[in-house]
Amino acid sequence: MENTDYKDMDISSSEFLNLFTDITNRIVKERNENNGNLPKEVWLKLLEASGSYLCAELFLVSPNGNPVLKIRKDSTARNGELEWDGKLHIPGSFVGNKKSDEILPFLLRNEISNEEVNIDSLLKNTRLVAFAKYPEPERKTVADTLLFMILLDEKQMGLLQSDFVEITNEKLAMVIEQHKPIIEWFKNGMPTFMIDTRFQ
Repeated sequence: MENTDYKDMDISSSEFLNLFTDITNRIVKERNENNGNLPKEVWLKLLEASGSYLCAELFLVSPNGNPVLKIRKDSTARNGELEWDGKLHIPGSFVGNKKSDEILPFLLRNEISNEEVNIDSLLKNTRLVAFAKYPEPERKTVADTLLFMILLDEKQMGLLQSDFVEITNEKLAMVIEQHKPIIEWFKNGMPTFMIDTRFQ
C-alpha cells in the first residue's frame, strides 16, 4: 500500500534510488574488503543517514557507589565529535559486525583495563542493566545502547586505565551532555530497564 502520508516524494524517484543504490553497493564492497571497517568520515555519514546505531557501553561503579567515567581522547574524532575531547564519558563501542561474545571482551581490553591485565574477573561481574536511547547531536544521530554495568571492588579499581575518574557532584559538569541523564537514572536507583532521553 502506498504511503500517502509521506510529503516529499522526490526522494523515492528512480533517479535518487539509482544513485543511492550505487552508493550503497560501493559502501558494501568497501566494508567487505576491509573486515567490516569503513573510513571514519564515511561511517559518520552513515550514522546520519540511518538516524541511529547500536552500541555497547560499560557503566562502572566504584566501591563508594559512584560512577567511574573515562576522559575522552580519540585521535580519530571528526567534526562534532571534537566537542567531546577531554570530557568524561561512559566508555563504549559501536557493535557493528562484532560477534555477540566478542563485544564485552573488546570493550574491556580496549577501553577499560590495562593491556596486560587478565579481564576474567571483570567479565564475570559484568551484567546488562538497561537499553538506552539517547540523542548524539554531535553525530546527528541517536545511540541505541546496550548498557552494561560492573560493580568494582578495590582490587578491580586498580585494573583500570589511568584516565578514569570517579564522579562526584563537582565533576558532573565535565560529563558529556548525553550521559548526564544516565548518571541521574543510576542515582535514582535504576528505576527502569528502558531509558529514552530523546524527548527530555
